[in-house]
Amino acid sequence: MPVARPDAAGRDSTAGPRRRRRAGGTAARLPGTFAAAGAAFDENDVLHGAAFLWMRAGNEPRLERVDWTLDSRDNFAEIGRQRVAWDFERSMDDARVRFNLEGTPAALFHENVGRWVVCMPDGDLKPVPAPYTETRHPIDLGFYGATDPPVLIVGRPLMGFDIRMLDGSPLPRRGG
Repeated sequence: MPVARPDAAGRDSTAGPRRRRRAGGTAARLPGTFAAAGAAFDENDVLHGAAFLWMRAGNEPRLERVDWTLDSRDNFAEIGRQRVAWDFERSMDDARVRFNLEGTPAALFHENVGRWVVCMPDGDLKPVPAPYTETRHPIDLGFYGATDPPVLIVGRPLMGFDIRMLDGSPLPRRGG
């Protein structure tokens, strides 16, 4: 190992020129064809992400969720894969990927036939309950608690929005 020698400015001359990562640089290349993705920071400035990709297993395409993290030092890590129970014949025209406080993803998919479906963290699909199944009002996915299942946030005309459990019931009361 070379001995560190400070230059005239007092910098370590053995380190060589410092390189900055270019904005928009590639952190990782994932195989497959893009379907949807999302990311969110946690309290430690770690970016948690999930990419939904069409993969091929022989002649059968399948949808997979690839979970990953990217820390403040640009260290990328793939942390898991989950097969998603989405049939290739079903066309998806919109998706929203959201994360709980622990970085676990869930997604809200819209089929081109007008129905909304929730992709749970385990890859299972749950239809959005009536009357929100085919809503044309704003709709999103969120989390009520750090580890609770996702909830629906649905716009109501001239009345704000509703927050509902995935079975359509109101949120449970907490506290007093």
